[in-house]
Amino acid sequence: MAEMFLAESPWLSRNQVARMLKMSPRRATVYLSELPVRQRNLPWGLTRTVQFHEDDVQLVLERQLASIQ
Repeated sequence: MAEMFLAESPWLSRNQVARMLKMSPRRATVYLSELPVRQRNLPWGLTRTVQFHEDDVQLVLERQLASIQ
């Protein structure tokens, strides 16, 4: 059941976003943190993990493609 919920969630982890943007997770996080994108912090042990909204990442990808062409 939990896996099904995760698959349908519009939130992406740092690693998923990094793969989409073809950047390291750290660089992708810094890059997206400088843009007006939705993000949320989840408590994870002693640290917090950041997640980014799928729609915002899609827009960033489209902008990147447009700037290349």
